[in-house]
Formats: sequence, structure tokens, C-alpha cells
Amino acid sequence: MKKKLLMVSAMLLAAFGVSAQCTPLAAPFIENFTSNSAPTCWSTYQTTGSGWVFNGNPGYDVSGTQDHTGGISSSDFAWIDFSVPDAGTCLESPEIDVTGMGAPALRFWHISHVSNTSYLNLMGTYNELFVEAWNGSSWVTVALEQGENGGAWTEYYYDFTPYIYNTSLIKFRFRGEPTNTTYAYYNDFLLDDVEVFDGSTFCFAPSNGSVLGATASSVTLDWAGSGSNYIVEYGPSGFTPGTGTYVNNTGAPSTVTGLTAGNTYDFYVYQNCVSLSDTSTAIGPLTATAQCSPVTDFFVNSASTSDASLEWISSGAN
Repeated sequence: MKKKLLMVSAMLLAAFGVSAQCTPLAAPFIENFTSNSAPTCWSTYQTTGSGWVFNGNPGYDVSGTQDHTGGISSSDFAWIDFSVPDAGTCLESPEIDVTGMGAPALRFWHISHVSNTSYLNLMGTYNELFVEAWNGSSWVTVALEQGENGGAWTEYYYDFTPYIYNTSLIKFRFRGEPTNTTYAYYNDFLLDDVEVFDGSTFCFAPSNGSVLGATASSVTLDWAGSGSNYIVEYGPSGFTPGTGTYVNNTGAPSTVTGLTAGNTYDFYVYQNCVSLSDTSTAIGPLTATAQCSPVTDFFVNSASTSDASLEWISSGAN
């Protein structure tokens, strides 16, 4: 009787779209989506649309794409068809046990490609792929990937050391969001070869960069990362990385000083991996304007029908 009840319970869970709890997978591991359906113990769900799919032919500029490793068209990868458009489109991993890993890391391959200018003009901007980690109680953003990567499978990887919970577990999801509900279908997303590996010998770029605030002479930046040494490079908006001014610091948040009020700057952040004698790629640009000094007092000395004498108090020079 007990066995029959367990079988009925599993059938009811499946009927309501709920998967039975899976034992955490042991890292390292790789998922290459060759089953042409959602992998065992992975979850797919969405607010609108058909969600992540695992076979069929993506549309427009990514039509006919072959999977990353096997050269197979229209299968063996995961993708989002933004035709409805899809929104809140999530592909969630099972829990993964990273016991024994010095620096658990996530790596995957992704395509976002719109080569037709008229399509991009209609969209306005590219759809968004959020990489998110479960911290034991809620989802947190690891990175936002958005834009053009040339139609070729492009590698992305992130240090997941900051996102370990319950001592040895990680879990992540990929969430696709449209930026234009009318023309999102021009920018289908493709995903393949999702891997958890030991990144102890990698120098990871920071993630989740943002501008926290600005004054007349400074800008404060924030980012996520597990390192203790970082480099901020900055210069006038649009400058070429490698030609800017460098500031060394030990972590975020970090305030860059000595700026000129009213000027707009681009900032790039690198991790400086001293023990590996290596420097990561950069995140950025993070763009901010040093604020003009406020006027603290303003009054009219005298006035006539044709002119007026004005005075004010400010720390600004102009």
C-alpha cells in the first residue's frame, strides 16, 4: 500500500508540474542539452510565452545555428523563442554540491545576435539574459548579459564562491526578459554547455557593476567579486580602455576622487589576481557625471526695467 501511495503522489506532482526533490549533483559537471527536452532535475517556468525549449529552429538571424560542440542544427542546445514575447523565462539548475572545490565557477556558451539593422531599430535594444544565483533564501543577480556577440557561440564564466549556501551548495538560473514586447522575436537567445568547474586558477572579472552616487569631484562604484585586489580605470566618456587613469583598491564600494564637476566619465573595473600574476578582463563601462556644485544662496542685489544685479554662493569655479 505504501508503495502505491508513493507512486500516486509522484503522479500527482507531475500532473501539477512539480518535480520530486532531486539529490544535489556532484561537481564538476556539464549539461549539454542533448536530450532535446529539459534535463532531469532542471526546472523551466515563465510568466508568459513558451519558455526555454530544447529543439526546433530559432528564428531570423540565428536560424540554422548548430549546437556548440556537436555541429547539430536545431537541437542539442536550449533557446528562447521570444515570439509571444516570452517574459520571466527561467531555466533553473538543480542544487549542485561543490565540496572540495577551491573556487566553484559557472561557465556557459551563449548567442545573442541581430545583424539586420532594421530589426534592431524596431527593437530599440537587445533582450536581456540575467544570470542569477540562489543564496539559500532568494535569487540574486550575478550578471546581466545583453547585446551583440556576433552570431558565434561566446563563452561566459563567473566565480560562484560568493554564492555558496548551506556550506557546499550552489544553484543558478538563466532568466530571459524582452526589452520590447512588440519586436522581441528578432532576438532569440541560445544557450549550451553549462558547466560547473573549479576556477581556482582563473582570474575572474568582477560582476554586477553599478554607480552608487556622485559628487562634484568623485564617483562611487560598486561590484561583486570574491577577490581582495581590484583596479579601476577611468577616463572621459568614450575613451579607449588601456589609455585611462588607474586606481588600485581592495574592494567595493570604491570612490574615485579628483574628478571635474560637470564632466562625464567611463569606469572599468578589473580584478588583480596577485597570486596568479594575472589581471581579469574588465566590466564596464560604468558611466557617471561628476555633479556640478549646488548654489546654496541666491539673491538679487538690485534691478531695473532692463537689467538686474545677481549674486549667489557656490563652491564651483564656473
